[in-house]
Amino acid sequence: MENLIKGITFDIWDTILIDDSDEPKRAAKGLPTKTESRIIEVFEVAKKYKPISMEDARRAYQENLKEFEKIWHDDYVTLLVPERLKRLFNSLDINPGEDDLKKANKAWEEMEYEIAPDLAPGVVDALKKLAPNYKLAIISDAIVSPGRVLRKILDKYHILKFFKVFSFSDEVGASKPSKKVFEVTIGQLQLEPSEIVHIGDRPYNDIDGPKDAGLKAFLYDGLKKREITRYKPDAVFSDYAKLPELLSTL
Repeated sequence: MENLIKGITFDIWDTILIDDSDEPKRAAKGLPTKTESRIIEVFEVAKKYKPISMEDARRAYQENLKEFEKIWHDDYVTLLVPERLKRLFNSLDINPGEDDLKKANKAWEEMEYEIAPDLAPGVVDALKKLAPNYKLAIISDAIVSPGRVLRKILDKYHILKFFKVFSFSDEVGASKPSKKVFEVTIGQLQLEPSEIVHIGDRPYNDIDGPKDAGLKAFLYDGLKKREITRYKPDAVFSDYAKLPELLSTL
């Protein structure tokens, strides 16, 4: 029987890349955490323009993060780093020069490329097996690292080549579970929604989102176990070696 599935879309964080697996690497190099490094970057810029303490910078950062998360969860939009920094410095009544803003922006955005998180176990072998038979795509929210940098991380691991389409929230202008991000991907893949399976780790984003857009949805729980009581994935798997066989059952 002909396989009805022709395309597979993947989330990135805790699906392809292990979120925060770069933190032990940073610690081994004697570097602060990513959060602390971003706060330090804000402090170093801000103190050029007015007297400010690290605690001031830390409070402003935390308030800025709350604002980002509210917009992300309520409006399905991930604010771009330049906009986040602009709002953060505005909250401190600071208007940094263009060079200082560029420096802070680069430090925030490039951090996860310079010291990259690890790949999920078995994902490379799975992609090698799937790529000849399916159109592969990425659908990922860009929390700090934008799509531009996430592509570089995938390329660093020599897996960028497996994907034909990329839908990053900072580029599409919407984040999961918004139907828009899935519809954009469907159009670029030139497939019917029913011919595509989405794979991700968050039930709300990666099951409800794609299913609302007419896709199938697999939950990958090899890195994080999440409550799925009210959700209805088409399959749940924790081992990428099982994925080709699961796909053949649809």
